[in-house]
Amino acid sequence: MKAVVDVLPRDDGTWSTELKWDGMRLMMHMADGELIMRSASGRDTTKAFPELLQLADHLPDGTVLDGEAIVMVDGEPSFRALQHRIHVDRPSSKHLSEYPVKFVVFDVLWFGGHDITSLPFSRRRDALEQTVDTGPSWLVSILSQGAPQDLFDVAAARGLEGVVCKRLDSPYVQGRSAHWRKIKVRPRTDMVIGGWSLGSGALSKTIGSLVVGIAHPDGYLCAGSVGSGLTDADRKFLRSRFIERESSPFFNSEVVTGPDPVVWVEPEIVAEIGFARWDEGMPLWQPTFHGIRADGDPSGTQYRL
Repeated sequence: MKAVVDVLPRDDGTWSTELKWDGMRLMMHMADGELIMRSASGRDTTKAFPELLQLADHLPDGTVLDGEAIVMVDGEPSFRALQHRIHVDRPSSKHLSEYPVKFVVFDVLWFGGHDITSLPFSRRRDALEQTVDTGPSWLVSILSQGAPQDLFDVAAARGLEGVVCKRLDSPYVQGRSAHWRKIKVRPRTDMVIGGWSLGSGALSKTIGSLVVGIAHPDGYLCAGSVGSGLTDADRKFLRSRFIERESSPFFNSEVVTGPDPVVWVEPEIVAEIGFARWDEGMPLWQPTFHGIRADGDPSGTQYRL
């Protein structure tokens, strides 16, 4: 189940609010004494996060948890730091010590061997609190007892990504649902990369900016270029993965302006992009690259303008 980007709901007692964790979605499956982790796309990531395997000793069989893998930096979740882990299938001892992963649990789908996705969130939350206690590498996401605006103000003051509001009576359904809302301090969304341009100066022989966009009924909608936030490691990784093509994958590539020619690539890699504002048919305002989504689905890159 995924949230839609929306505004804060009214404080009418029908919503819960929690921080939006800046990480990678993970599902935990406990069956026959074995813990299996899967990404949002269903990829088996069990060997990628060995520090989370201890959770198996604390879960009964027939449990499925939904949550987020995060890396903390200076007391805050950092998606940039998580990049050092989500592309590594078998982390070294250095990876484990420098970028330890924690699992933040926020929902339970199976409880006691029974599918409880049809139950309202409030009852699933009760089951979750009965099932999971805080451990060395995992914790249960804390729900705010105040108005949604209160926690959003805390997130804004601490420079966090935002909050997620969930209707207390909502079942767990597949795909995006307006029963879950994510409200971001500065909007971020997943975008597909469809091209790149050379930089200038020290970057004259490598990627200076990326051309990004989202899935659209007519194909892919271009949102302009982004260069801020790219690291040398990002550039090296992307150059090794890009597959060049002769024409733009975007139906409105005229949005890209500037003197530098664009090298078009197959729209296969998804990145998280932050921005100040985005008006339809116009390029992003003040865009920032935040990282590559290891299991991002190009066809699922959608944003409500």
